[in-house]
This record gives sequence, C-alpha cells and structure tokens, in this order.
Amino acid sequence: MRNSGRMNAAKDWVRLAAKLGVLFTEPKVRSAIADRLKDQMDDVTHTVTSKYEDAVDRLESAAAALHGRSYRPHEWLAFY
Repeated sequence: MRNSGRMNAAKDWVRLAAKLGVLFTEPKVRSAIADRLKDQMDDVTHTVTSKYEDAVDRLESAAAALHGRSYRPHEWLAFY
C-alpha cells in the first residue's frame, strides 16, 4: 500500500499536465500569457539597463578620480 500515495501523486501530475495542455491551446489564454511575459521582460530589461548605466557612471567617475580628473556626466547632460 506504500506505492498508492506515489501512484496518486503521479496521477495528479498527469492530470495537471493535461489540464495545462488544454488551457494553453486556448488562443486567448495563450495571448494573455504572452502579453504578460512580454511586459515582465520589458520591466526586467529596463531595470537591468538602469543598473548597468549607473554602474558605468560610477566606474567612469572612479577612474577619473584615480587619474586626478573630475568626472560628472550629469552636469553636462543637464544642458540638453
């Protein structure tokens, strides 16, 4: 009788997979999922880009300071 718990768990997974398979064949559901994933990827891309640009600015500022120069990109960008 020990295996009956494992058997039920396997059946549950198979049922879930079948339900998800049927669900993903629905065009509206598939489209909604694709739109949501795209929005989330856009958010991640924006966050990564922002962090990268901040890191580059900090590195350039640190390199300029090591060479005895003053580096402040935000001052000259303010004139645009």
